Amino acid sequence: MLYYILISVLLVTLELVYFRVADKFNIIDKPNERSSHTGIILRGGGIIFYFGALVFSLFCCEYLWFTLGLTLISFISMVDDIRSVSQRIRLIFHFSAMALMFYQWGLFAFPWWAVIAVLIVCTGIINAYNFMDGINGITGGGIFAGIARGILLRE
Repeated sequence: MLYYILISVLLVTLELVYFRVADKFNIIDKPNERSSHTGIILRGGGIIFYFGALVFSLFCCEYLWFTLGLTLISFISMVDDIRSVSQRIRLIFHFSAMALMFYQWGLFAFPWWAVIAVLIVCTGIINAYNFMDGINGITGGGIFAGIARGILLRE
C-alpha cells in the first residue's frame, strides 16, 4: 500500500511540475463553440499517465512491445496538444501502436480479417478516449476512481 501512495505522490508532483512547464511554454487550449470549458486551460497533462506506465515497465520488463506502442500513442498525443497534427498522421501512429500491442499479446495468430477488425475497433477506442480526455479530465478521473476502487477491494 505504501508503494502505491509513494508512486501517486510522485505522479501528482510530476503533474504539478508539468503544469508550470505547460504554462511557461503556452501549451493551452482556448475555448471555441465545441468546447466544454469557458476559460483557457492547460493541455497535455495526460502525459503523466504515460510516465506512470513507464515507471511500471521499468520494474516489469516483459512488456517491451506494449510499452513501445504506448510510447507512440503518448508521443503523437503530446505533439497534437502542442500543435495540430493531421488525422492521417495520428491514425498511422495509432494503428502502428495497436499493431505493436497486438504483437505483444500474440493476437496475430488469429485470422487476418479478425485482426484488422479488432485493430480498427481498438483504434476507435483510443480516439474515443482522446475525445473524452478533452472534457476537463473526465478520463483521468474515471481511471483514478477505478484504480482506487480496485485497491480498496483487494485489501
